[in-house]
Amino acid sequence: MKPLQEMTVNELFRNEGFINITKNKLKDLVKTRKDARDKAYRKGLCLKAHPIDSLCDEGYFQIDKFIETFKNVLERNTPTLSSSQRNYIREIGMECGRKTMKKLLKDEQQINTERKKT
Repeated sequence: MKPLQEMTVNELFRNEGFINITKNKLKDLVKTRKDARDKAYRKGLCLKAHPIDSLCDEGYFQIDKFIETFKNVLERNTPTLSSSQRNYIREIGMECGRKTMKKLLKDEQQINTERKKT
């Protein structure tokens, strides 16, 4: 495994850890939104529109499309998305990126510790 400090952004995005963390985050967000929608519907209410609704409807929460869109958002190359959609994608992607980097650093430290013991 390549050390985190030597990884490029694209390598981080292709990292299995980033993909899994992002998949789980997207599933959790969709489930939370669906539960909130169902709860509001039972009470006879409607939820206000949220970027997650349009992003899900347009397929942006498919993992491959999400990662590609996140890259484009970071490069400021997403003219078809609203600013709230771009900000939402950026927030999710950055959170997943931070979690991935923390996990990779922790794994590197653990490997280095084990090497020193032997």
